[in-house]
Amino acid sequence: MVFIGNSETKEGFSASTVLFTLINRCKKKILEEDSMVLGILFGKVGCGKSVRAMQIGWAIDPTMTSANRICFNKDEFAETVINNRKCSIIGDEGISLFFSRSGMTKEGRLMAELMAQIRQRNLCVFICVPNLLSMDAMVLEMADFVAEVSEHSQVINNKKEQFKGNIAFFPELGKNSYKTRIIHYLKAKRGNPNAKIQRPFPYFTEKGSIIGETHRKPFYPVPEDQYRQKKEGILEKYRGKPELKVITQGIQKDERRNTLTLRANSIMAYRFKQNNPQLTQIECAKQFSVSQQTFSKWIAYAVLNVFQASPTLKEGEDCPETSAKPAESDQIIGKNEEKLPESEEKCENISTPDEKNKINGQEKYEKEKLGDEV
Repeated sequence: MVFIGNSETKEGFSASTVLFTLINRCKKKILEEDSMVLGILFGKVGCGKSVRAMQIGWAIDPTMTSANRICFNKDEFAETVINNRKCSIIGDEGISLFFSRSGMTKEGRLMAELMAQIRQRNLCVFICVPNLLSMDAMVLEMADFVAEVSEHSQVINNKKEQFKGNIAFFPELGKNSYKTRIIHYLKAKRGNPNAKIQRPFPYFTEKGSIIGETHRKPFYPVPEDQYRQKKEGILEKYRGKPELKVITQGIQKDERRNTLTLRANSIMAYRFKQNNPQLTQIECAKQFSVSQQTFSKWIAYAVLNVFQASPTLKEGEDCPETSAKPAESDQIIGKNEEKLPESEEKCENISTPDEKNKINGQEKYEKEKLGDEV
């Protein structure tokens, strides 16, 4: 381990020899080789991406001691790129909308010009985003490395501690491209979340810092109060503006869509289990290409929220409608649902109106014939 910072005041952070080598390589590219460095840090909100970006950016450029070069919107980022040379710049999560695919389609020319300016001014730029695949293809292609930041819990001295800022690096190393591997893996999992694909190994990993009142706070090259004040000030500017309303409406629309999808899947699973009581939940789950746990959740959601029944399902148990007696079927189906007449039960699985009319006509003819005989 290498301590980066002031050893007397102990202001700094510890890094592995591999990370220290990477920092020196980035510093050499912008100071001596007339080049640029573009890194993308991705991970869930609150996992420590911004702190990690500030630490690495400060190690490359020790003059980064204020929030002036931490950007939260497009205009601030463009101005910072134009007015600086051979230094580190951070685009925090708010800037991700500008680098997204939708943003690039509208302002692709400006983005291409900014990338050219980053190259001419020998800048080291770090972009923090929650989702790596939301970035535009041009930005991903130009990135020298991508890094996944995460958090985890660990029991130390019989006490559960939280670690934030764990980072896994996937650099672009010519033919041996770790960056390309992780991008292909994430795309494959997005297309089919249940696909059994081995996650690619990173080039190296770095453990984060322990978070807690009894532990030392993570090192902030930029004063923490100054950083948080600027971040809150940027978000206040968007309060009540149309852009925020559009984002809020999109989130609400996604939530409604997810609820409708869950409801539809639950009803289909419930009906399938009713029509195939001889199948176990594992066999039913295979028919839907999902895990047994997911299928059990669908059944439980259907019983509790769709059909308004009280019994709860546990994992591995058969749903109650399969083991219920005929007299109990009305309770499971729900109080608000009426039992279908015999003629409609026969027509329930008939798709075309002609076939339904044919069945109903046949029954009507049989009844009239029976009346004549009587």
